[in-house]
Amino acid sequence: MQSHAGTLQAETAQDDTTNLPENESITQLRHLGTWVLPSQWQKSLLLFLKGQPQVLGAAQILIGLLTLCLGVTISPFSPYDYGHRCCMITNTGYHVWGSFSFLVSGALSVAAGRKVTKCLIQGSLGMNTVSAIVAGFGTSLIILEELVMYGNRIWRSSRGSLFIGMLTGMLFLSLAEGCIALFLSIFACRVACSVNKVVVFLPNNNNSPSVVSPEHVYDEVAF
Repeated sequence: MQSHAGTLQAETAQDDTTNLPENESITQLRHLGTWVLPSQWQKSLLLFLKGQPQVLGAAQILIGLLTLCLGVTISPFSPYDYGHRCCMITNTGYHVWGSFSFLVSGALSVAAGRKVTKCLIQGSLGMNTVSAIVAGFGTSLIILEELVMYGNRIWRSSRGSLFIGMLTGMLFLSLAEGCIALFLSIFACRVACSVNKVVVFLPNNNNSPSVVSPEHVYDEVAF
């Protein structure tokens, strides 16, 4: 009997839609005191988790550490030993701030995969977007560096081959980071932009006691 009454009450519920200033999206069943995620949010969330943000975030952290190690190894090499004025990788500090960006985006991706909250997903989206841009800049910088060095006779030495080999390693790491960051940004954007409003279900108060007006009392009047 109680289940039938609860079903009847849920069927007669009214839908009120309220826009939030932060464009958040949650569905609340007020009479049940529970929060229900819309189906579009659930699908986007499952799609984000299928993207393995924890695994890819760990890969980003590893890429950041390897990029930092290769950059520190390249730094002691004197640019003038190879026939050009400067080494663009070390002078721009790409191996430092690029690695920092990769580490932060990887940490946020792992955190968003473990504890799914809107704040972490938006943070992962922002940092992965930045990391994708940084990786693209670093890739272009390394390619330009190798093009400047290409054909130089000094590269025929063992030391020169080692230097260009480390640059090529940084190139592949930057390409991998760019692909991972772009991949995670797309999935996080689908989750963050899936729903833009809150739907609140307000039940009809059919079971509330009605107010009955008191009966009129008439006094007998003698004529």
